[in-house]
Amino acid sequence: MLALFFVENNLPWLDELPNQSDFLAWFQRHKRPAPADSTVRLLRRAWSVMRAQSAIHNECPWPSLDLRKPRLQLEAADVIGTFAANPLKRLLDTLLHDGAHVAAVQVPDMIVSHEAGLIAALAAAVPPAIQALTESGRTDLRPAVYQLKLSDLGQLAVSPALALARPTGRLRFERRATMPNVKRATQTTPDQGNALALPDASLILDQEQT
Repeated sequence: MLALFFVENNLPWLDELPNQSDFLAWFQRHKRPAPADSTVRLLRRAWSVMRAQSAIHNECPWPSLDLRKPRLQLEAADVIGTFAANPLKRLLDTLLHDGAHVAAVQVPDMIVSHEAGLIAALAAAVPPAIQALTESGRTDLRPAVYQLKLSDLGQLAVSPALALARPTGRLRFERRATMPNVKRATQTTPDQGNALALPDASLILDQEQT
């Protein structure tokens, strides 16, 4: 990705490296699948190696960039949105899927206008979201769901990291068979060989790439 950025911007020398903001703008226009912060970390790591070998002497002009926390908050928002009622669902849809400028304008206004309803909807959506995550094995997202606050959504809406930290796919729930049910199906239908009718017994969480 870095090589493509250098080629497309005709950058033969490191001392001509544009500002990080220029790279992030290019990154958003091209909708690259890799996280922007990991690309910045790669450049900074390579720069550090070159400095250690005296191939270059100045500091890396790109500052560190860490999108892990806002990305985790947005994934939590996506999970909660599956179980949210309006007006929270509408707010989350705006935050996750509309343009960053739209979210920056509409989300703070919705929070001010519907604060009580949003707080109640968030409190109601968290327990089923936690249960679904537990049943699907995605326990890594439970802390982020527990900790997500209405104020976090407002901060994300006006953050320049919003467009960069949004999940690249949609989190969705599907019914699948658990291993005990597979075992029971195997024991009760030995004559069917590999053609097992698996019951819809549990929820798992899939990452659907777009």
